[in-house]
Order: sequence, then structure tokens, then C-alpha cells
Amino acid sequence: MEDFFINPVIRTLLGIGGCFWLAGMLAQYIPIFKRIRIPLSIVAGVIGFILRIWFPELMDVEVLKIIVYHGLALVFITVGLQIQSKSALTKDSLSIGFGISLMGAMQGVIGAATIMVVSFLTIEQIHPGFGLLLPLGFNQGPGQALSFGRAWEASGLEAGADLGIIIAAFGFLWSIIVGIPLVQYGRKKGWVQNEVEQYEHQQSPNSPTDQTPSWIHEPETFVNSLAMVAITYILVYLVLAGATGQLAGKEKLVSMIWGLHFVIALFVSLGMVALIKRRVNKSMIVPHNQRLQILNNFAVDLTTASGLIAIQVTVFSKYIGLVLLLTTLGGLCSLVLALMIFRRAFRELPFHHLVLWFGACTGTFPMGLALLRMIDPNLSSVAPANFTRGAAMALITSAPLLGILGYAIGQYPNGYPKGGWVTLGLLMGYFAILILAWRKLTWKRLEDAEPT
Repeated sequence: MEDFFINPVIRTLLGIGGCFWLAGMLAQYIPIFKRIRIPLSIVAGVIGFILRIWFPELMDVEVLKIIVYHGLALVFITVGLQIQSKSALTKDSLSIGFGISLMGAMQGVIGAATIMVVSFLTIEQIHPGFGLLLPLGFNQGPGQALSFGRAWEASGLEAGADLGIIIAAFGFLWSIIVGIPLVQYGRKKGWVQNEVEQYEHQQSPNSPTDQTPSWIHEPETFVNSLAMVAITYILVYLVLAGATGQLAGKEKLVSMIWGLHFVIALFVSLGMVALIKRRVNKSMIVPHNQRLQILNNFAVDLTTASGLIAIQVTVFSKYIGLVLLLTTLGGLCSLVLALMIFRRAFRELPFHHLVLWFGACTGTFPMGLALLRMIDPNLSSVAPANFTRGAAMALITSAPLLGILGYAIGQYPNGYPKGGWVTLGLLMGYFAILILAWRKLTWKRLEDAEPT
């Protein structure tokens, strides 16, 4: 019976649970954690990373990577199964959608350009996936970076999954180390107070208060939501298995498809929504979405913590110079881009949206929420809802980026260095189209966007 506890899966899950418990103790009793409100998943991940240095056998790295891989798909499924109202998209949520995609395109330009320049200077072509992990790790998080990195290992990217996790971890550092002073700067300039006063003035005094959802007292409905997610994921596997059978002999393409399992998961879940709508009336939509949001939060936290714990010190030490160069350039450019355009891009609470946008596009959505809580403790503003709705739209506007990534990897190694410069040109063109479309569709006039 002892084997049931020393099994690597159980041992790893218990270890992760212990890390979350320690993180909760720190958040409860240490003042700086109360004040900064760093997400528990980040704290738990750092604790687990340190524990693995001291006790390497405590949590199994391969199990952690499996959690991150499947956790990413579950994040997309729990978002895709939610039913959106017809009026879900506002000008600001549309702006968030463009902003997420634009940040990814810019980070892609930085990553591709860095790799091509370093390759030119060293006279040795570096795998393009190294640089292209920057938009994935920063803009999408550890799950997507690991998934793509592992898929690109088949084309020659050494330790691609580990590199993806490492770059995502540096994104977390940027969102914390730069995001917190950014919030303090906004407070000092008076932006936060001015925005809150304007926002509260516009709100109706008779707005409804939050109530405990009735479904909390009906646990079987939550089980039904779990079953729905499980059935959706089974369908995802069947689609992937069927595609693999049709592409026999094309190993590189098959590996890419399994690396993009989260995209398949999203489209399958959207198909499931069409069936769900026939059986769900308007009174059931809110609790339906709330149940899925709880599952989504759990998947995000588990994936984030597991990704940080899984960082391999030996891989990082081997590529420390290039990793630091990529992430420093990516972080600085992300900050400058956000500061340059946030006042024109967002109509309500622009600084609130900036904080959430920067935190999410260098770390993850929970990291952005953690920064936002510093100025919006109860998350009662429209910014979180706008980001959730905009993120769904960003899946569409980000689709060209996936195509460009596929082209870049497909050209390696025989098509390089020409393929690398073409990739850089495509990314720059994609960036230009996004910013022109964003400006035309949602930006405020320049004279209306000046700070007050």
C-alpha cells in the first residue's frame, strides 16, 4: 500500500498542495504579501522551485510538465464552454483583444530579431523557436510556452519545453518587479484617484449587490460541469488521434498538432456551446459560467504553479545569457508600448486597464488581476470583465501569429537564414496591420486621450 503514496503522480500532487498551503500561510501572516497581493500560484511555484533544489525527488519534473500540458487545454476549454451574451463586446473589451494580440506580435518581432542578429554575429544559426518562445511565454504563459517548446524539440530546439517554462517565469518576474512600481507611480501621479472618482460618478446608485450563487447549495450541478469539461477533452483527444492517423509519416506536422492541442480544445468547446445553448435558458447562463470560471481559476493556478516548480536549473544556466537578453528586451518593449498607447486605447479607467494588460501580457491573467487588486481590491471595476471578453476575441486576432510561427519552424534549418528574415518581415507586417485596425476601430481622439 505504501506504493500508493510514493507513486510520482501522487507525490507530486501532494507536494504542490503543500506548496499552496505554505503560500497561504505567507500571504496570511507576512505583511508584505498582504500588501502586494501576489497570486498564491506564483508564491507556491517559487516555494516549490526552491524545495526541488534541496529535495530533487520531492516532485517529479515529468509529472509537472504533464500537468502544465493538460492544464493549458483545460484553461481554454473552461473559457470556451462559457456562454457569452450578444452585448459582451464593448469598445474597451475590443481594445483588450487587440492589445493582447499586438503585444504578442511585438514580442514576436523582438524574439525573431534577437535570434537573427545573434546568429549573424556568432555565425551560427540558432533555432528560431528560441526567440519565438518569447511571445508565448510572456503573452500566453507557461502552458502554451511548454506546449510549443516541446513540439519544436522535434525540429531541433534543444530542451524546448524547459526553455518555454523558463521564459514564462521571467515574464512573471517582469510583471511583479515592474508592475508593482508602475501601480505606485500611477497613484503618485493621481491617475488612480481621478479615474475612480469619474467611474463612481457614472455608476448607478441602485446597482445590484453580489449574492451567493444558488448553485453553491446544489453540488450535483458542479459535478455536471466537471463532466462537461471531461467529455469535451475526450472529444479533443479523438480529434487529435484522428488527425494523427491521417498524417501518418509526417512526424513534424503531427508533433505540431499535438503541441497545438489547446487550439483544438477551444474549437471543440465552442462547438459544444452550440449544443449547450439549446438546453440552457437565460436564468441558467450566469451560474453555468460561474461554475466554469471556478474550474478555469483552478486550472490556471495549478498550471502556473506547476510551470514554475518544473524549471530546470541546469537548462537555465546553459542558456542564461540569451534568456536574459530576450526577456529584458521583451519586458522593456512591452512596458514602453503599453505606456505609449493606453490612454488612447481605453475609454473607461485607462490606467486600470493598463495595469491589468501589462501584468497579463508579461505574466498571466491572474498576475494582471493581482496588480489590479492594488488599486481595485474587490475587482469591482469593468476592467476584469473587459479583459475576459477581449481575451476570447484575441484568439481570433492572434490566429495569424500561429501561422507565422508555423512558417518559421517549417523553414528551419534548410530555409535559413532567409526564412528567419522573412519571418521577421511577416511579424512586422502583422504588427502594423493590428495597430492600424485597433486605432481605426476603438482609439479615442488624441486630444481626448491626454492625461487629466
